[in-house]
Amino acid sequence: MESVSGAARVRRHEDVKSAARVLEVLELLGAEGARLSLADMASTLSVPKSSLHAVLRTMESRRWVETDPSGTLYSLGLKALLTGTAYLESDDLAGIAGPVLDLLAEETGEAVHLGRLDHTDVVYLAKRESRHALRMYSAVGRRCPRTPPRSARRSCPSTTRRRSSAASTGRWRR
Repeated sequence: MESVSGAARVRRHEDVKSAARVLEVLELLGAEGARLSLADMASTLSVPKSSLHAVLRTMESRRWVETDPSGTLYSLGLKALLTGTAYLESDDLAGIAGPVLDLLAEETGEAVHLGRLDHTDVVYLAKRESRHALRMYSAVGRRCPRTPPRSARRSCPSTTRRRSSAASTGRWRR
């Protein structure tokens, strides 16, 4: 949670405080991928629990966050998924690249990914599965380092094999 807190506290002067706080919550829950308590989020984001609780109640009523049955742990809500899906549907590159991804997957028999740079990471926008029974795990919406270290290459499909290409296959260039 530490890496998110540093980024979360960096606000520009023109930011609207309440809007920035909502986005910080979404970014924190998205980065953690797990349910978090009010106390953990308040500590990580360096905000008062009372202020954060009011923000979370609003976000919950609009389905941006959900709570567990006890009402004490928060996670991303259905609205976050719907918004992410809308992004993919409106992305022109994913639509244009679809036939190319299909062709590459058919010709190579390997997994093929389309990614977009997001600072130092690549976020997957589209994927075509490998024909092989043994496959590496990857998913649309996940991120990987732009240049993964050798040890991460098995768990993070390549985004650097063909830097000039929009799509890449499951093989690593050595």
